[in-house]
Amino acid sequence: MAGFSDTSNNDTAHPSKWQPSQGIWRLRPVHMAMAAFICLAIAWAAQRSLDRQRGTTTGVLAYAVAAVIFALLMRHTAIETKNGEEATATATPSYTMLAIALGTALLGCLDFGDNQFRPLGVVLWIGGLFAAMLHLRLILPGDSLGHRIKAWWREKGLWVPVHWLLLAAILLVGAWFRFHLLHEIPADLGPDLIYHYYDTLDILEGKYHIYFPERESLIFYCTALCARFIGLSQFTLHFTSALVGLATIVALYCLGREMFDEQIGLLAAFLLAINRWHIALSRSAYPAVFTPLFATLLLYTLVRALHRRQFLDFAWAGMILGLGFYTYTPFKASPLFIVIALGLYFFTRRRMVTPLLWRQVLVMFAVAVVVLSPVARFAMERPRDYFVRELVTLRLKRELTEPEPGLLTYYWRSVLGLNYFGDGTSRWNVPGARHMGFVSGMLMVLGLGYALWRWRHGYNSILLAAWFILILPAALGMLPRDTPSSLRMSGMLPPAVLLAALPLPLIARALQQANSYDGIVQTGQREENASPWVEGGISLTIESPTKRYAWTWQPRPLNIWPLVLIVITTWLLIFEVREANRFYFQEFVKTAPDRANYSNAREIAREIEHYGNLQSVYIKVWKFWFDGSALRVNLRLKDHNWEPWVTVLDPQQPPLSTIQGPALFIVHPDDQQALATLRAFFPHGVALPRYYPDGSVSFYAFYTD
Repeated sequence: MAGFSDTSNNDTAHPSKWQPSQGIWRLRPVHMAMAAFICLAIAWAAQRSLDRQRGTTTGVLAYAVAAVIFALLMRHTAIETKNGEEATATATPSYTMLAIALGTALLGCLDFGDNQFRPLGVVLWIGGLFAAMLHLRLILPGDSLGHRIKAWWREKGLWVPVHWLLLAAILLVGAWFRFHLLHEIPADLGPDLIYHYYDTLDILEGKYHIYFPERESLIFYCTALCARFIGLSQFTLHFTSALVGLATIVALYCLGREMFDEQIGLLAAFLLAINRWHIALSRSAYPAVFTPLFATLLLYTLVRALHRRQFLDFAWAGMILGLGFYTYTPFKASPLFIVIALGLYFFTRRRMVTPLLWRQVLVMFAVAVVVLSPVARFAMERPRDYFVRELVTLRLKRELTEPEPGLLTYYWRSVLGLNYFGDGTSRWNVPGARHMGFVSGMLMVLGLGYALWRWRHGYNSILLAAWFILILPAALGMLPRDTPSSLRMSGMLPPAVLLAALPLPLIARALQQANSYDGIVQTGQREENASPWVEGGISLTIESPTKRYAWTWQPRPLNIWPLVLIVITTWLLIFEVREANRFYFQEFVKTAPDRANYSNAREIAREIEHYGNLQSVYIKVWKFWFDGSALRVNLRLKDHNWEPWVTVLDPQQPPLSTIQGPALFIVHPDDQQALATLRAFFPHGVALPRYYPDGSVSFYAFYTD
């Protein structure tokens, strides 16, 4: 360490006169590191306790202790971005222009009767929204986006920022988890994806519905777009879903950067890329994959709007809010989240609430109403169809013969699904497995403690509102014996992962502050030493009758704690990667339906495709065997009339009495009578067994002479 100072009136040599950076409690790096790592150790022990499934008391209490200590330790370590104190809105739109544009868009919705998007209505609807957004863009001060890109090119050339390269690497990791063996895992369609296939097929055939039976429509339009390039199949459903999951990683990076900094944005993106919950969701092909994406985009646009205070940003927030109603049922809780988030923000920033801000919020809701107006019209015209899930839940609750535990119990059970006992449905989770990964779950609790303590700072109140409110759909839709639905609570996945990204950078920031203070104190100690050799360094003093100058150089003492933090962080992330890989590609595969990720419908379809002639295929009916619709989807059939089912095999009745030439019979392994009949009627036929992963026979393929 080197310095040259005027020491003629030096009154700061004594270390007691140096004050540390606010919030590190005069802790030296060694004490700061030890306290932070103890919090990590307690959180680790808490998660291990919960994983043993011996109750929640010990684990929850340990987590509470870790979160409180961590919040106290980091309570003055600021990592949030400024929340718009310096922002000024200089671009005021023409409210008349906005009213005309949005009114034109609403006028187009009059053409959307009978649950159909029609050309004229679509032109007016989208055209009006485009005109409104264009007007808000044109009034913004400064150069256009094209001018900024050209200026950046002239200044930077081919230079690529390091954080872009890191984000690209994170996306490669996320892509591997989402696309690896996607054509095989998950194998079974289940009842819902069969309908998704045919709903997408309707779009490809020109039937542009606003709302599909019991399902929001955005996932089907996106799948139809992908099908234009790669064809429509079961793989297309999963491929589209995986693309949405990959886009969510980028969106969360942008949100983390907007609310905190580049480092937290990258870490949050990586934690989401390897998050077991999101991996299963991204590969599921269920509309719920859109919920984390739109929750992230809604948070991002809302925070950006409050930060920049431009009408265009509020309009984008309204656009996302409206589009979210085309994604999945749990997004219906988003307006409640917006109201509470804005209420908390206005409460903590009263002096920033101006009439102009109220007008901006009004524009946001106006755009949202226009965007969701087609689905709102459908809901008003056919409320029983639109609210069918809610009505079914209410009916089931009324039919309960046991007392309901209450909303708070359901809510707590949903919260415990993150770290303790999760969704019991094997189509998108290992039954009962916690939703969060081990590392991300423990880090989330520490981050939650920090954000709760500093809820008035930055945009923490909005982040906390998202975490607490977007879990409500799971609690409201729960029945007494239900497990927490990983689909219904998927909206709070992005805030959960973002909270998990806070603790490690916070520890690094606190260590940096503590180390800076430690260096200042040690410098003061050295400067009062008159010897020219200072603990291995060199001291040079120049004196005159009126001045005395001192120059000191000494190597900084090695601080091992940042290196320890890097090692621990790397180990934790590697641990999370290994757990996510084991969870999905090993544990999930063992429990996925039909049996160990083996789909009877898919394997029968492969057998039929290998045979090659649909007209001479016969399938002997057997109870609870497989879904015939799933078989048609696997064969990519558009014709619903292909039904090769045979209820009875009798030599005096079709098909045996009318068969001419080769044929293929598919028989359940327990239907020994059918096999005996076929062997007697076709003495030269061959019955080939096909097997489940555990070695038991799944079906017989009987090839006739």
